[in-house]
Amino acid sequence: MSFSRFVFASIIGAIMAICVYFGLFHPFWGGSYLWISLSLLLYCSSLYYLVFFHQSSSLAQYFSPSIGILFLLFCASLISLGIFALFKAFFPNLLYLQKTINFSLFALSVLAIFYALYKALQLPKLYTQTLTIPKLSLPLKVLQISDLHIGGKYLSDKRLLEIVQKCNELNPDIICLTGDIIDCQSMPSQTQLLGKLKAKYGVFYVLGNHEYFYDVQDILKEISELGIKPLVNESVVIEANSHPVLNIAGIADLHAEKYQKFYSQKQPIYPDISKTLQSLNPNLPSILLSHQPKVIDLLPTPSPFSLILSGHTHGGQIFPFNFLVKLEQPLLKGLYTIKDTFIYVNQGTAFWGIPMRLGSECEITLLELRG
Repeated sequence: MSFSRFVFASIIGAIMAICVYFGLFHPFWGGSYLWISLSLLLYCSSLYYLVFFHQSSSLAQYFSPSIGILFLLFCASLISLGIFALFKAFFPNLLYLQKTINFSLFALSVLAIFYALYKALQLPKLYTQTLTIPKLSLPLKVLQISDLHIGGKYLSDKRLLEIVQKCNELNPDIICLTGDIIDCQSMPSQTQLLGKLKAKYGVFYVLGNHEYFYDVQDILKEISELGIKPLVNESVVIEANSHPVLNIAGIADLHAEKYQKFYSQKQPIYPDISKTLQSLNPNLPSILLSHQPKVIDLLPTPSPFSLILSGHTHGGQIFPFNFLVKLEQPLLKGLYTIKDTFIYVNQGTAFWGIPMRLGSECEITLLELRG
């Protein structure tokens, strides 16, 4: 983490911890050292994780839940402070209710935290969509996996194997991995489980922004050795019985240049939409794999793609963080139609860092394409 990012995270974290103490803890329990220490512990453990989360072997990996806990308590504290300000201004005789309200908000926060932890650690939910694709000459089952973030402590080998087995049981024709699959410096042994994914016409992969924190070239090489086809500003033609059926295209992540400082390969890989478009067979329907759904802004109108598969947003992962995500990515989750193109945004098959889900689901997507 750069120094400027560290300072920014430190300031934001401190504001959140102070709000939690004065908004939730102090009005009900008073200035107890226990609650001061708890606020400080959440702040320090969250900052520790943000500084060292790139190191998969680091002890910091175990502290990722503290960010989600601090965030949910912070949201509750803002509600508490808002209600207190309202009572003080308009209902001064009802200030005695503040303690009751604070306790209720704290209890709801604790329930939300445990529920969010439970939801994140469940197997991904299967989402199915049936889409009509012009020019498609035969039906296809396309399965999408996104945002596994392999390297975190809370994605176990057992869980990843169960995900792979669940995907294979669906007998897909094509499997698409839409970025942020690898999130660690050295490829862990569990990455080999991705090589067990089976699809009739192949497994395809595009880079996400988190791969750019590490050596992208090494990741692409090892992904290829697993029998998975990386698509970097290029496309391939899917053939059935020696007849061309479909273009599968992929573009490098749109944040590649932004994250250049985090990787050291001699040949940086940037997104190139023009190169991607030039590689298409114009006589076939096309699917684009792009980690970020806002790639739609780079495409001409009408779009040359019948379908775009994306991830990145995690569906907001933890409510109400989804409102902040929408400021950066207008398309949050599910199916959209823009420029006569279907765009499907996967919520993430696992999660980034924080093993918590509130208002979102871990997701495997099965798209049944019809002509």
